[in-house]
Amino acid sequence: MAIHIALLVKSHLAHYCEQNFPKNTGHYVVSYHCYETLTELQQLYLSLIGQVDGVVTSGLVPHTYLQQLKIPNGPILSYFHFDIENTYRIILRESVQRQHLELSRVGTDFLPAGVSLQQVLKDDDMPQYVRLFEQHLCSLSQHELETEEAQILEGYRNLYQAGQLDYVLTYFYSCVVGMADWSIDCHYLYPSESEYHRVMDHLCQEANLLQAERSSPAVIHLSLTHTNSRDTQYELRLSEFHISLLDFLRQRQYDASIKQGSHYFELYTDFNTLETMTNHFTVCPLRTNLPLVGQLCQAVGYGTGQTFFKAKQNAMEAVTCALNLKLSNLSVHLDDSGHLNQLPSGIQQKATALPFGITKQSLLATAEQAKLSPETISHIYSVISATGSDSLTSQELIERLGLSLRTANRYLAHLVQANLAYSIGQKPTMTKGRPQTIYSLTPMVQALCSAQSEPNTTTQKP
Repeated sequence: MAIHIALLVKSHLAHYCEQNFPKNTGHYVVSYHCYETLTELQQLYLSLIGQVDGVVTSGLVPHTYLQQLKIPNGPILSYFHFDIENTYRIILRESVQRQHLELSRVGTDFLPAGVSLQQVLKDDDMPQYVRLFEQHLCSLSQHELETEEAQILEGYRNLYQAGQLDYVLTYFYSCVVGMADWSIDCHYLYPSESEYHRVMDHLCQEANLLQAERSSPAVIHLSLTHTNSRDTQYELRLSEFHISLLDFLRQRQYDASIKQGSHYFELYTDFNTLETMTNHFTVCPLRTNLPLVGQLCQAVGYGTGQTFFKAKQNAMEAVTCALNLKLSNLSVHLDDSGHLNQLPSGIQQKATALPFGITKQSLLATAEQAKLSPETISHIYSVISATGSDSLTSQELIERLGLSLRTANRYLAHLVQANLAYSIGQKPTMTKGRPQTIYSLTPMVQALCSAQSEPNTTTQKP
C-alpha cells in the first residue's frame, strides 16, 4: 500500500519538484499544495489531517511552525534540509562560470559574522555550521522565526549597499524575492535528487512504523472492587456489567473482545481502536458511558505493547499505579515506552506509582531533570531504599530491576549528566573483568525528598 505524501510548499518549489522528481514510485504518491502566507500554510495543513500520511515542507521554518501547532494524530512532518551537496556544487559551478568567484563576497544564511566561507570550505566545516544554524532556528518561536528571516534579508541588503556582496546562496525564498530588484544574483538552494529521495524514504519508513504501531495489541483492564462469588446480587450485577460492555462495543462498532476473570474484566483490541475509543487517550469512555464501572471497578488501566502479553502487563501496572497515586478518576494509560497518562483529564501527563515519602511534584521534576521517565526514577529509588544505601553500581540495577547492562549504564549516565549522581570509586568484580564504577545517588535522593523538607517561606522580621 503506497504512502500518501503532501508537499506543502511555495509554488516555485512545487514547480521545481514536479519537473525533476516522480510523483508516484509505487512506494509513495506525492500531491502538491501551494501556499503564500503562514496562515495559508496552517489552513492547508489542517485540511490534510486524515487525508495523507505525511507532509513535507520546504525547510525548517515552515516545519517548525507546523510542529508548534501540536495537532494530535496529525500527519508525520518532515522537511528538506539545507542541502550541503547542492551548496558545494553551486559554488563550484559559479566559480567556473565566473572564472573567479571571491568567496568573501558570497552571502550565506548559516555562517555567523566574521566566519570566512573560504576557511569553512577548506576545513570542510560546513556541515557543522549548518547543524548549529538549524538548531538555532528550531529554538525560535513563530514570531522569532519571522524576525530572523527578515533580519537575514536586511543583512544581505546592507552588504550589497556597502559594496561587499556579489552573490547570495539562501534557502529562504523571501531573500530571493526581496533581492530581485537589487541587481544581484540570489540563488535559492533547491533540494538535490538525493536529498529529495532521502526525505521521502525517511517519511515512508516513519509512516510504515506508525501503521505497525497502530495495529499493535492493546488491553483495557478493569479491576473489580471485590470478588464475593457467594453474593448472588453481586453476580447478577457482574452479568449486567458484561452485557453493558458488549452493548457499548457493538453500538460504537469497536473491534474488541471481552474476557472475564474472578478479579477483573479485560477488553482486547488494537492500538488504533483504543486511540479512537479514548479520543487520543484524553478520555475514559467506559467510565463516562457505563455507570457500573464506577460502582464495580476500583480502577481502569489501559495498556499498549508489541504483544498482548506486554499490553496486558502494562494495563495491570497502570491499575496499580492509579491506586497508589490515589487518582480521583482512577483511569490510566501505560504505553510500551513506560509513559503513564492520566484519563480523562485531557492532559497527557507522565506519572508513576510513588514510593513512600516522595511527592508527585518532586518525582516529575527529578524525572524531567534527568530526562528519564518517572517510572525509571521510581524504580531506581526503590533499589536505593531496598539496599539502605545511596550508593550503587550498574550490576545492582541489573540484578534488582532485570535490566540489560546497556540500559543500566544509560540510566546512570543520564543521572550523572543531570548532576543527580557522581562516581565515588570502583568495586572489583568476582571475575577477571573490569572493576565496576560505584555511583553516589545522594543528589537524586535529595531532589526527590526536597519537597518534604522545604522550610516555610513565611518569615518574620526580628
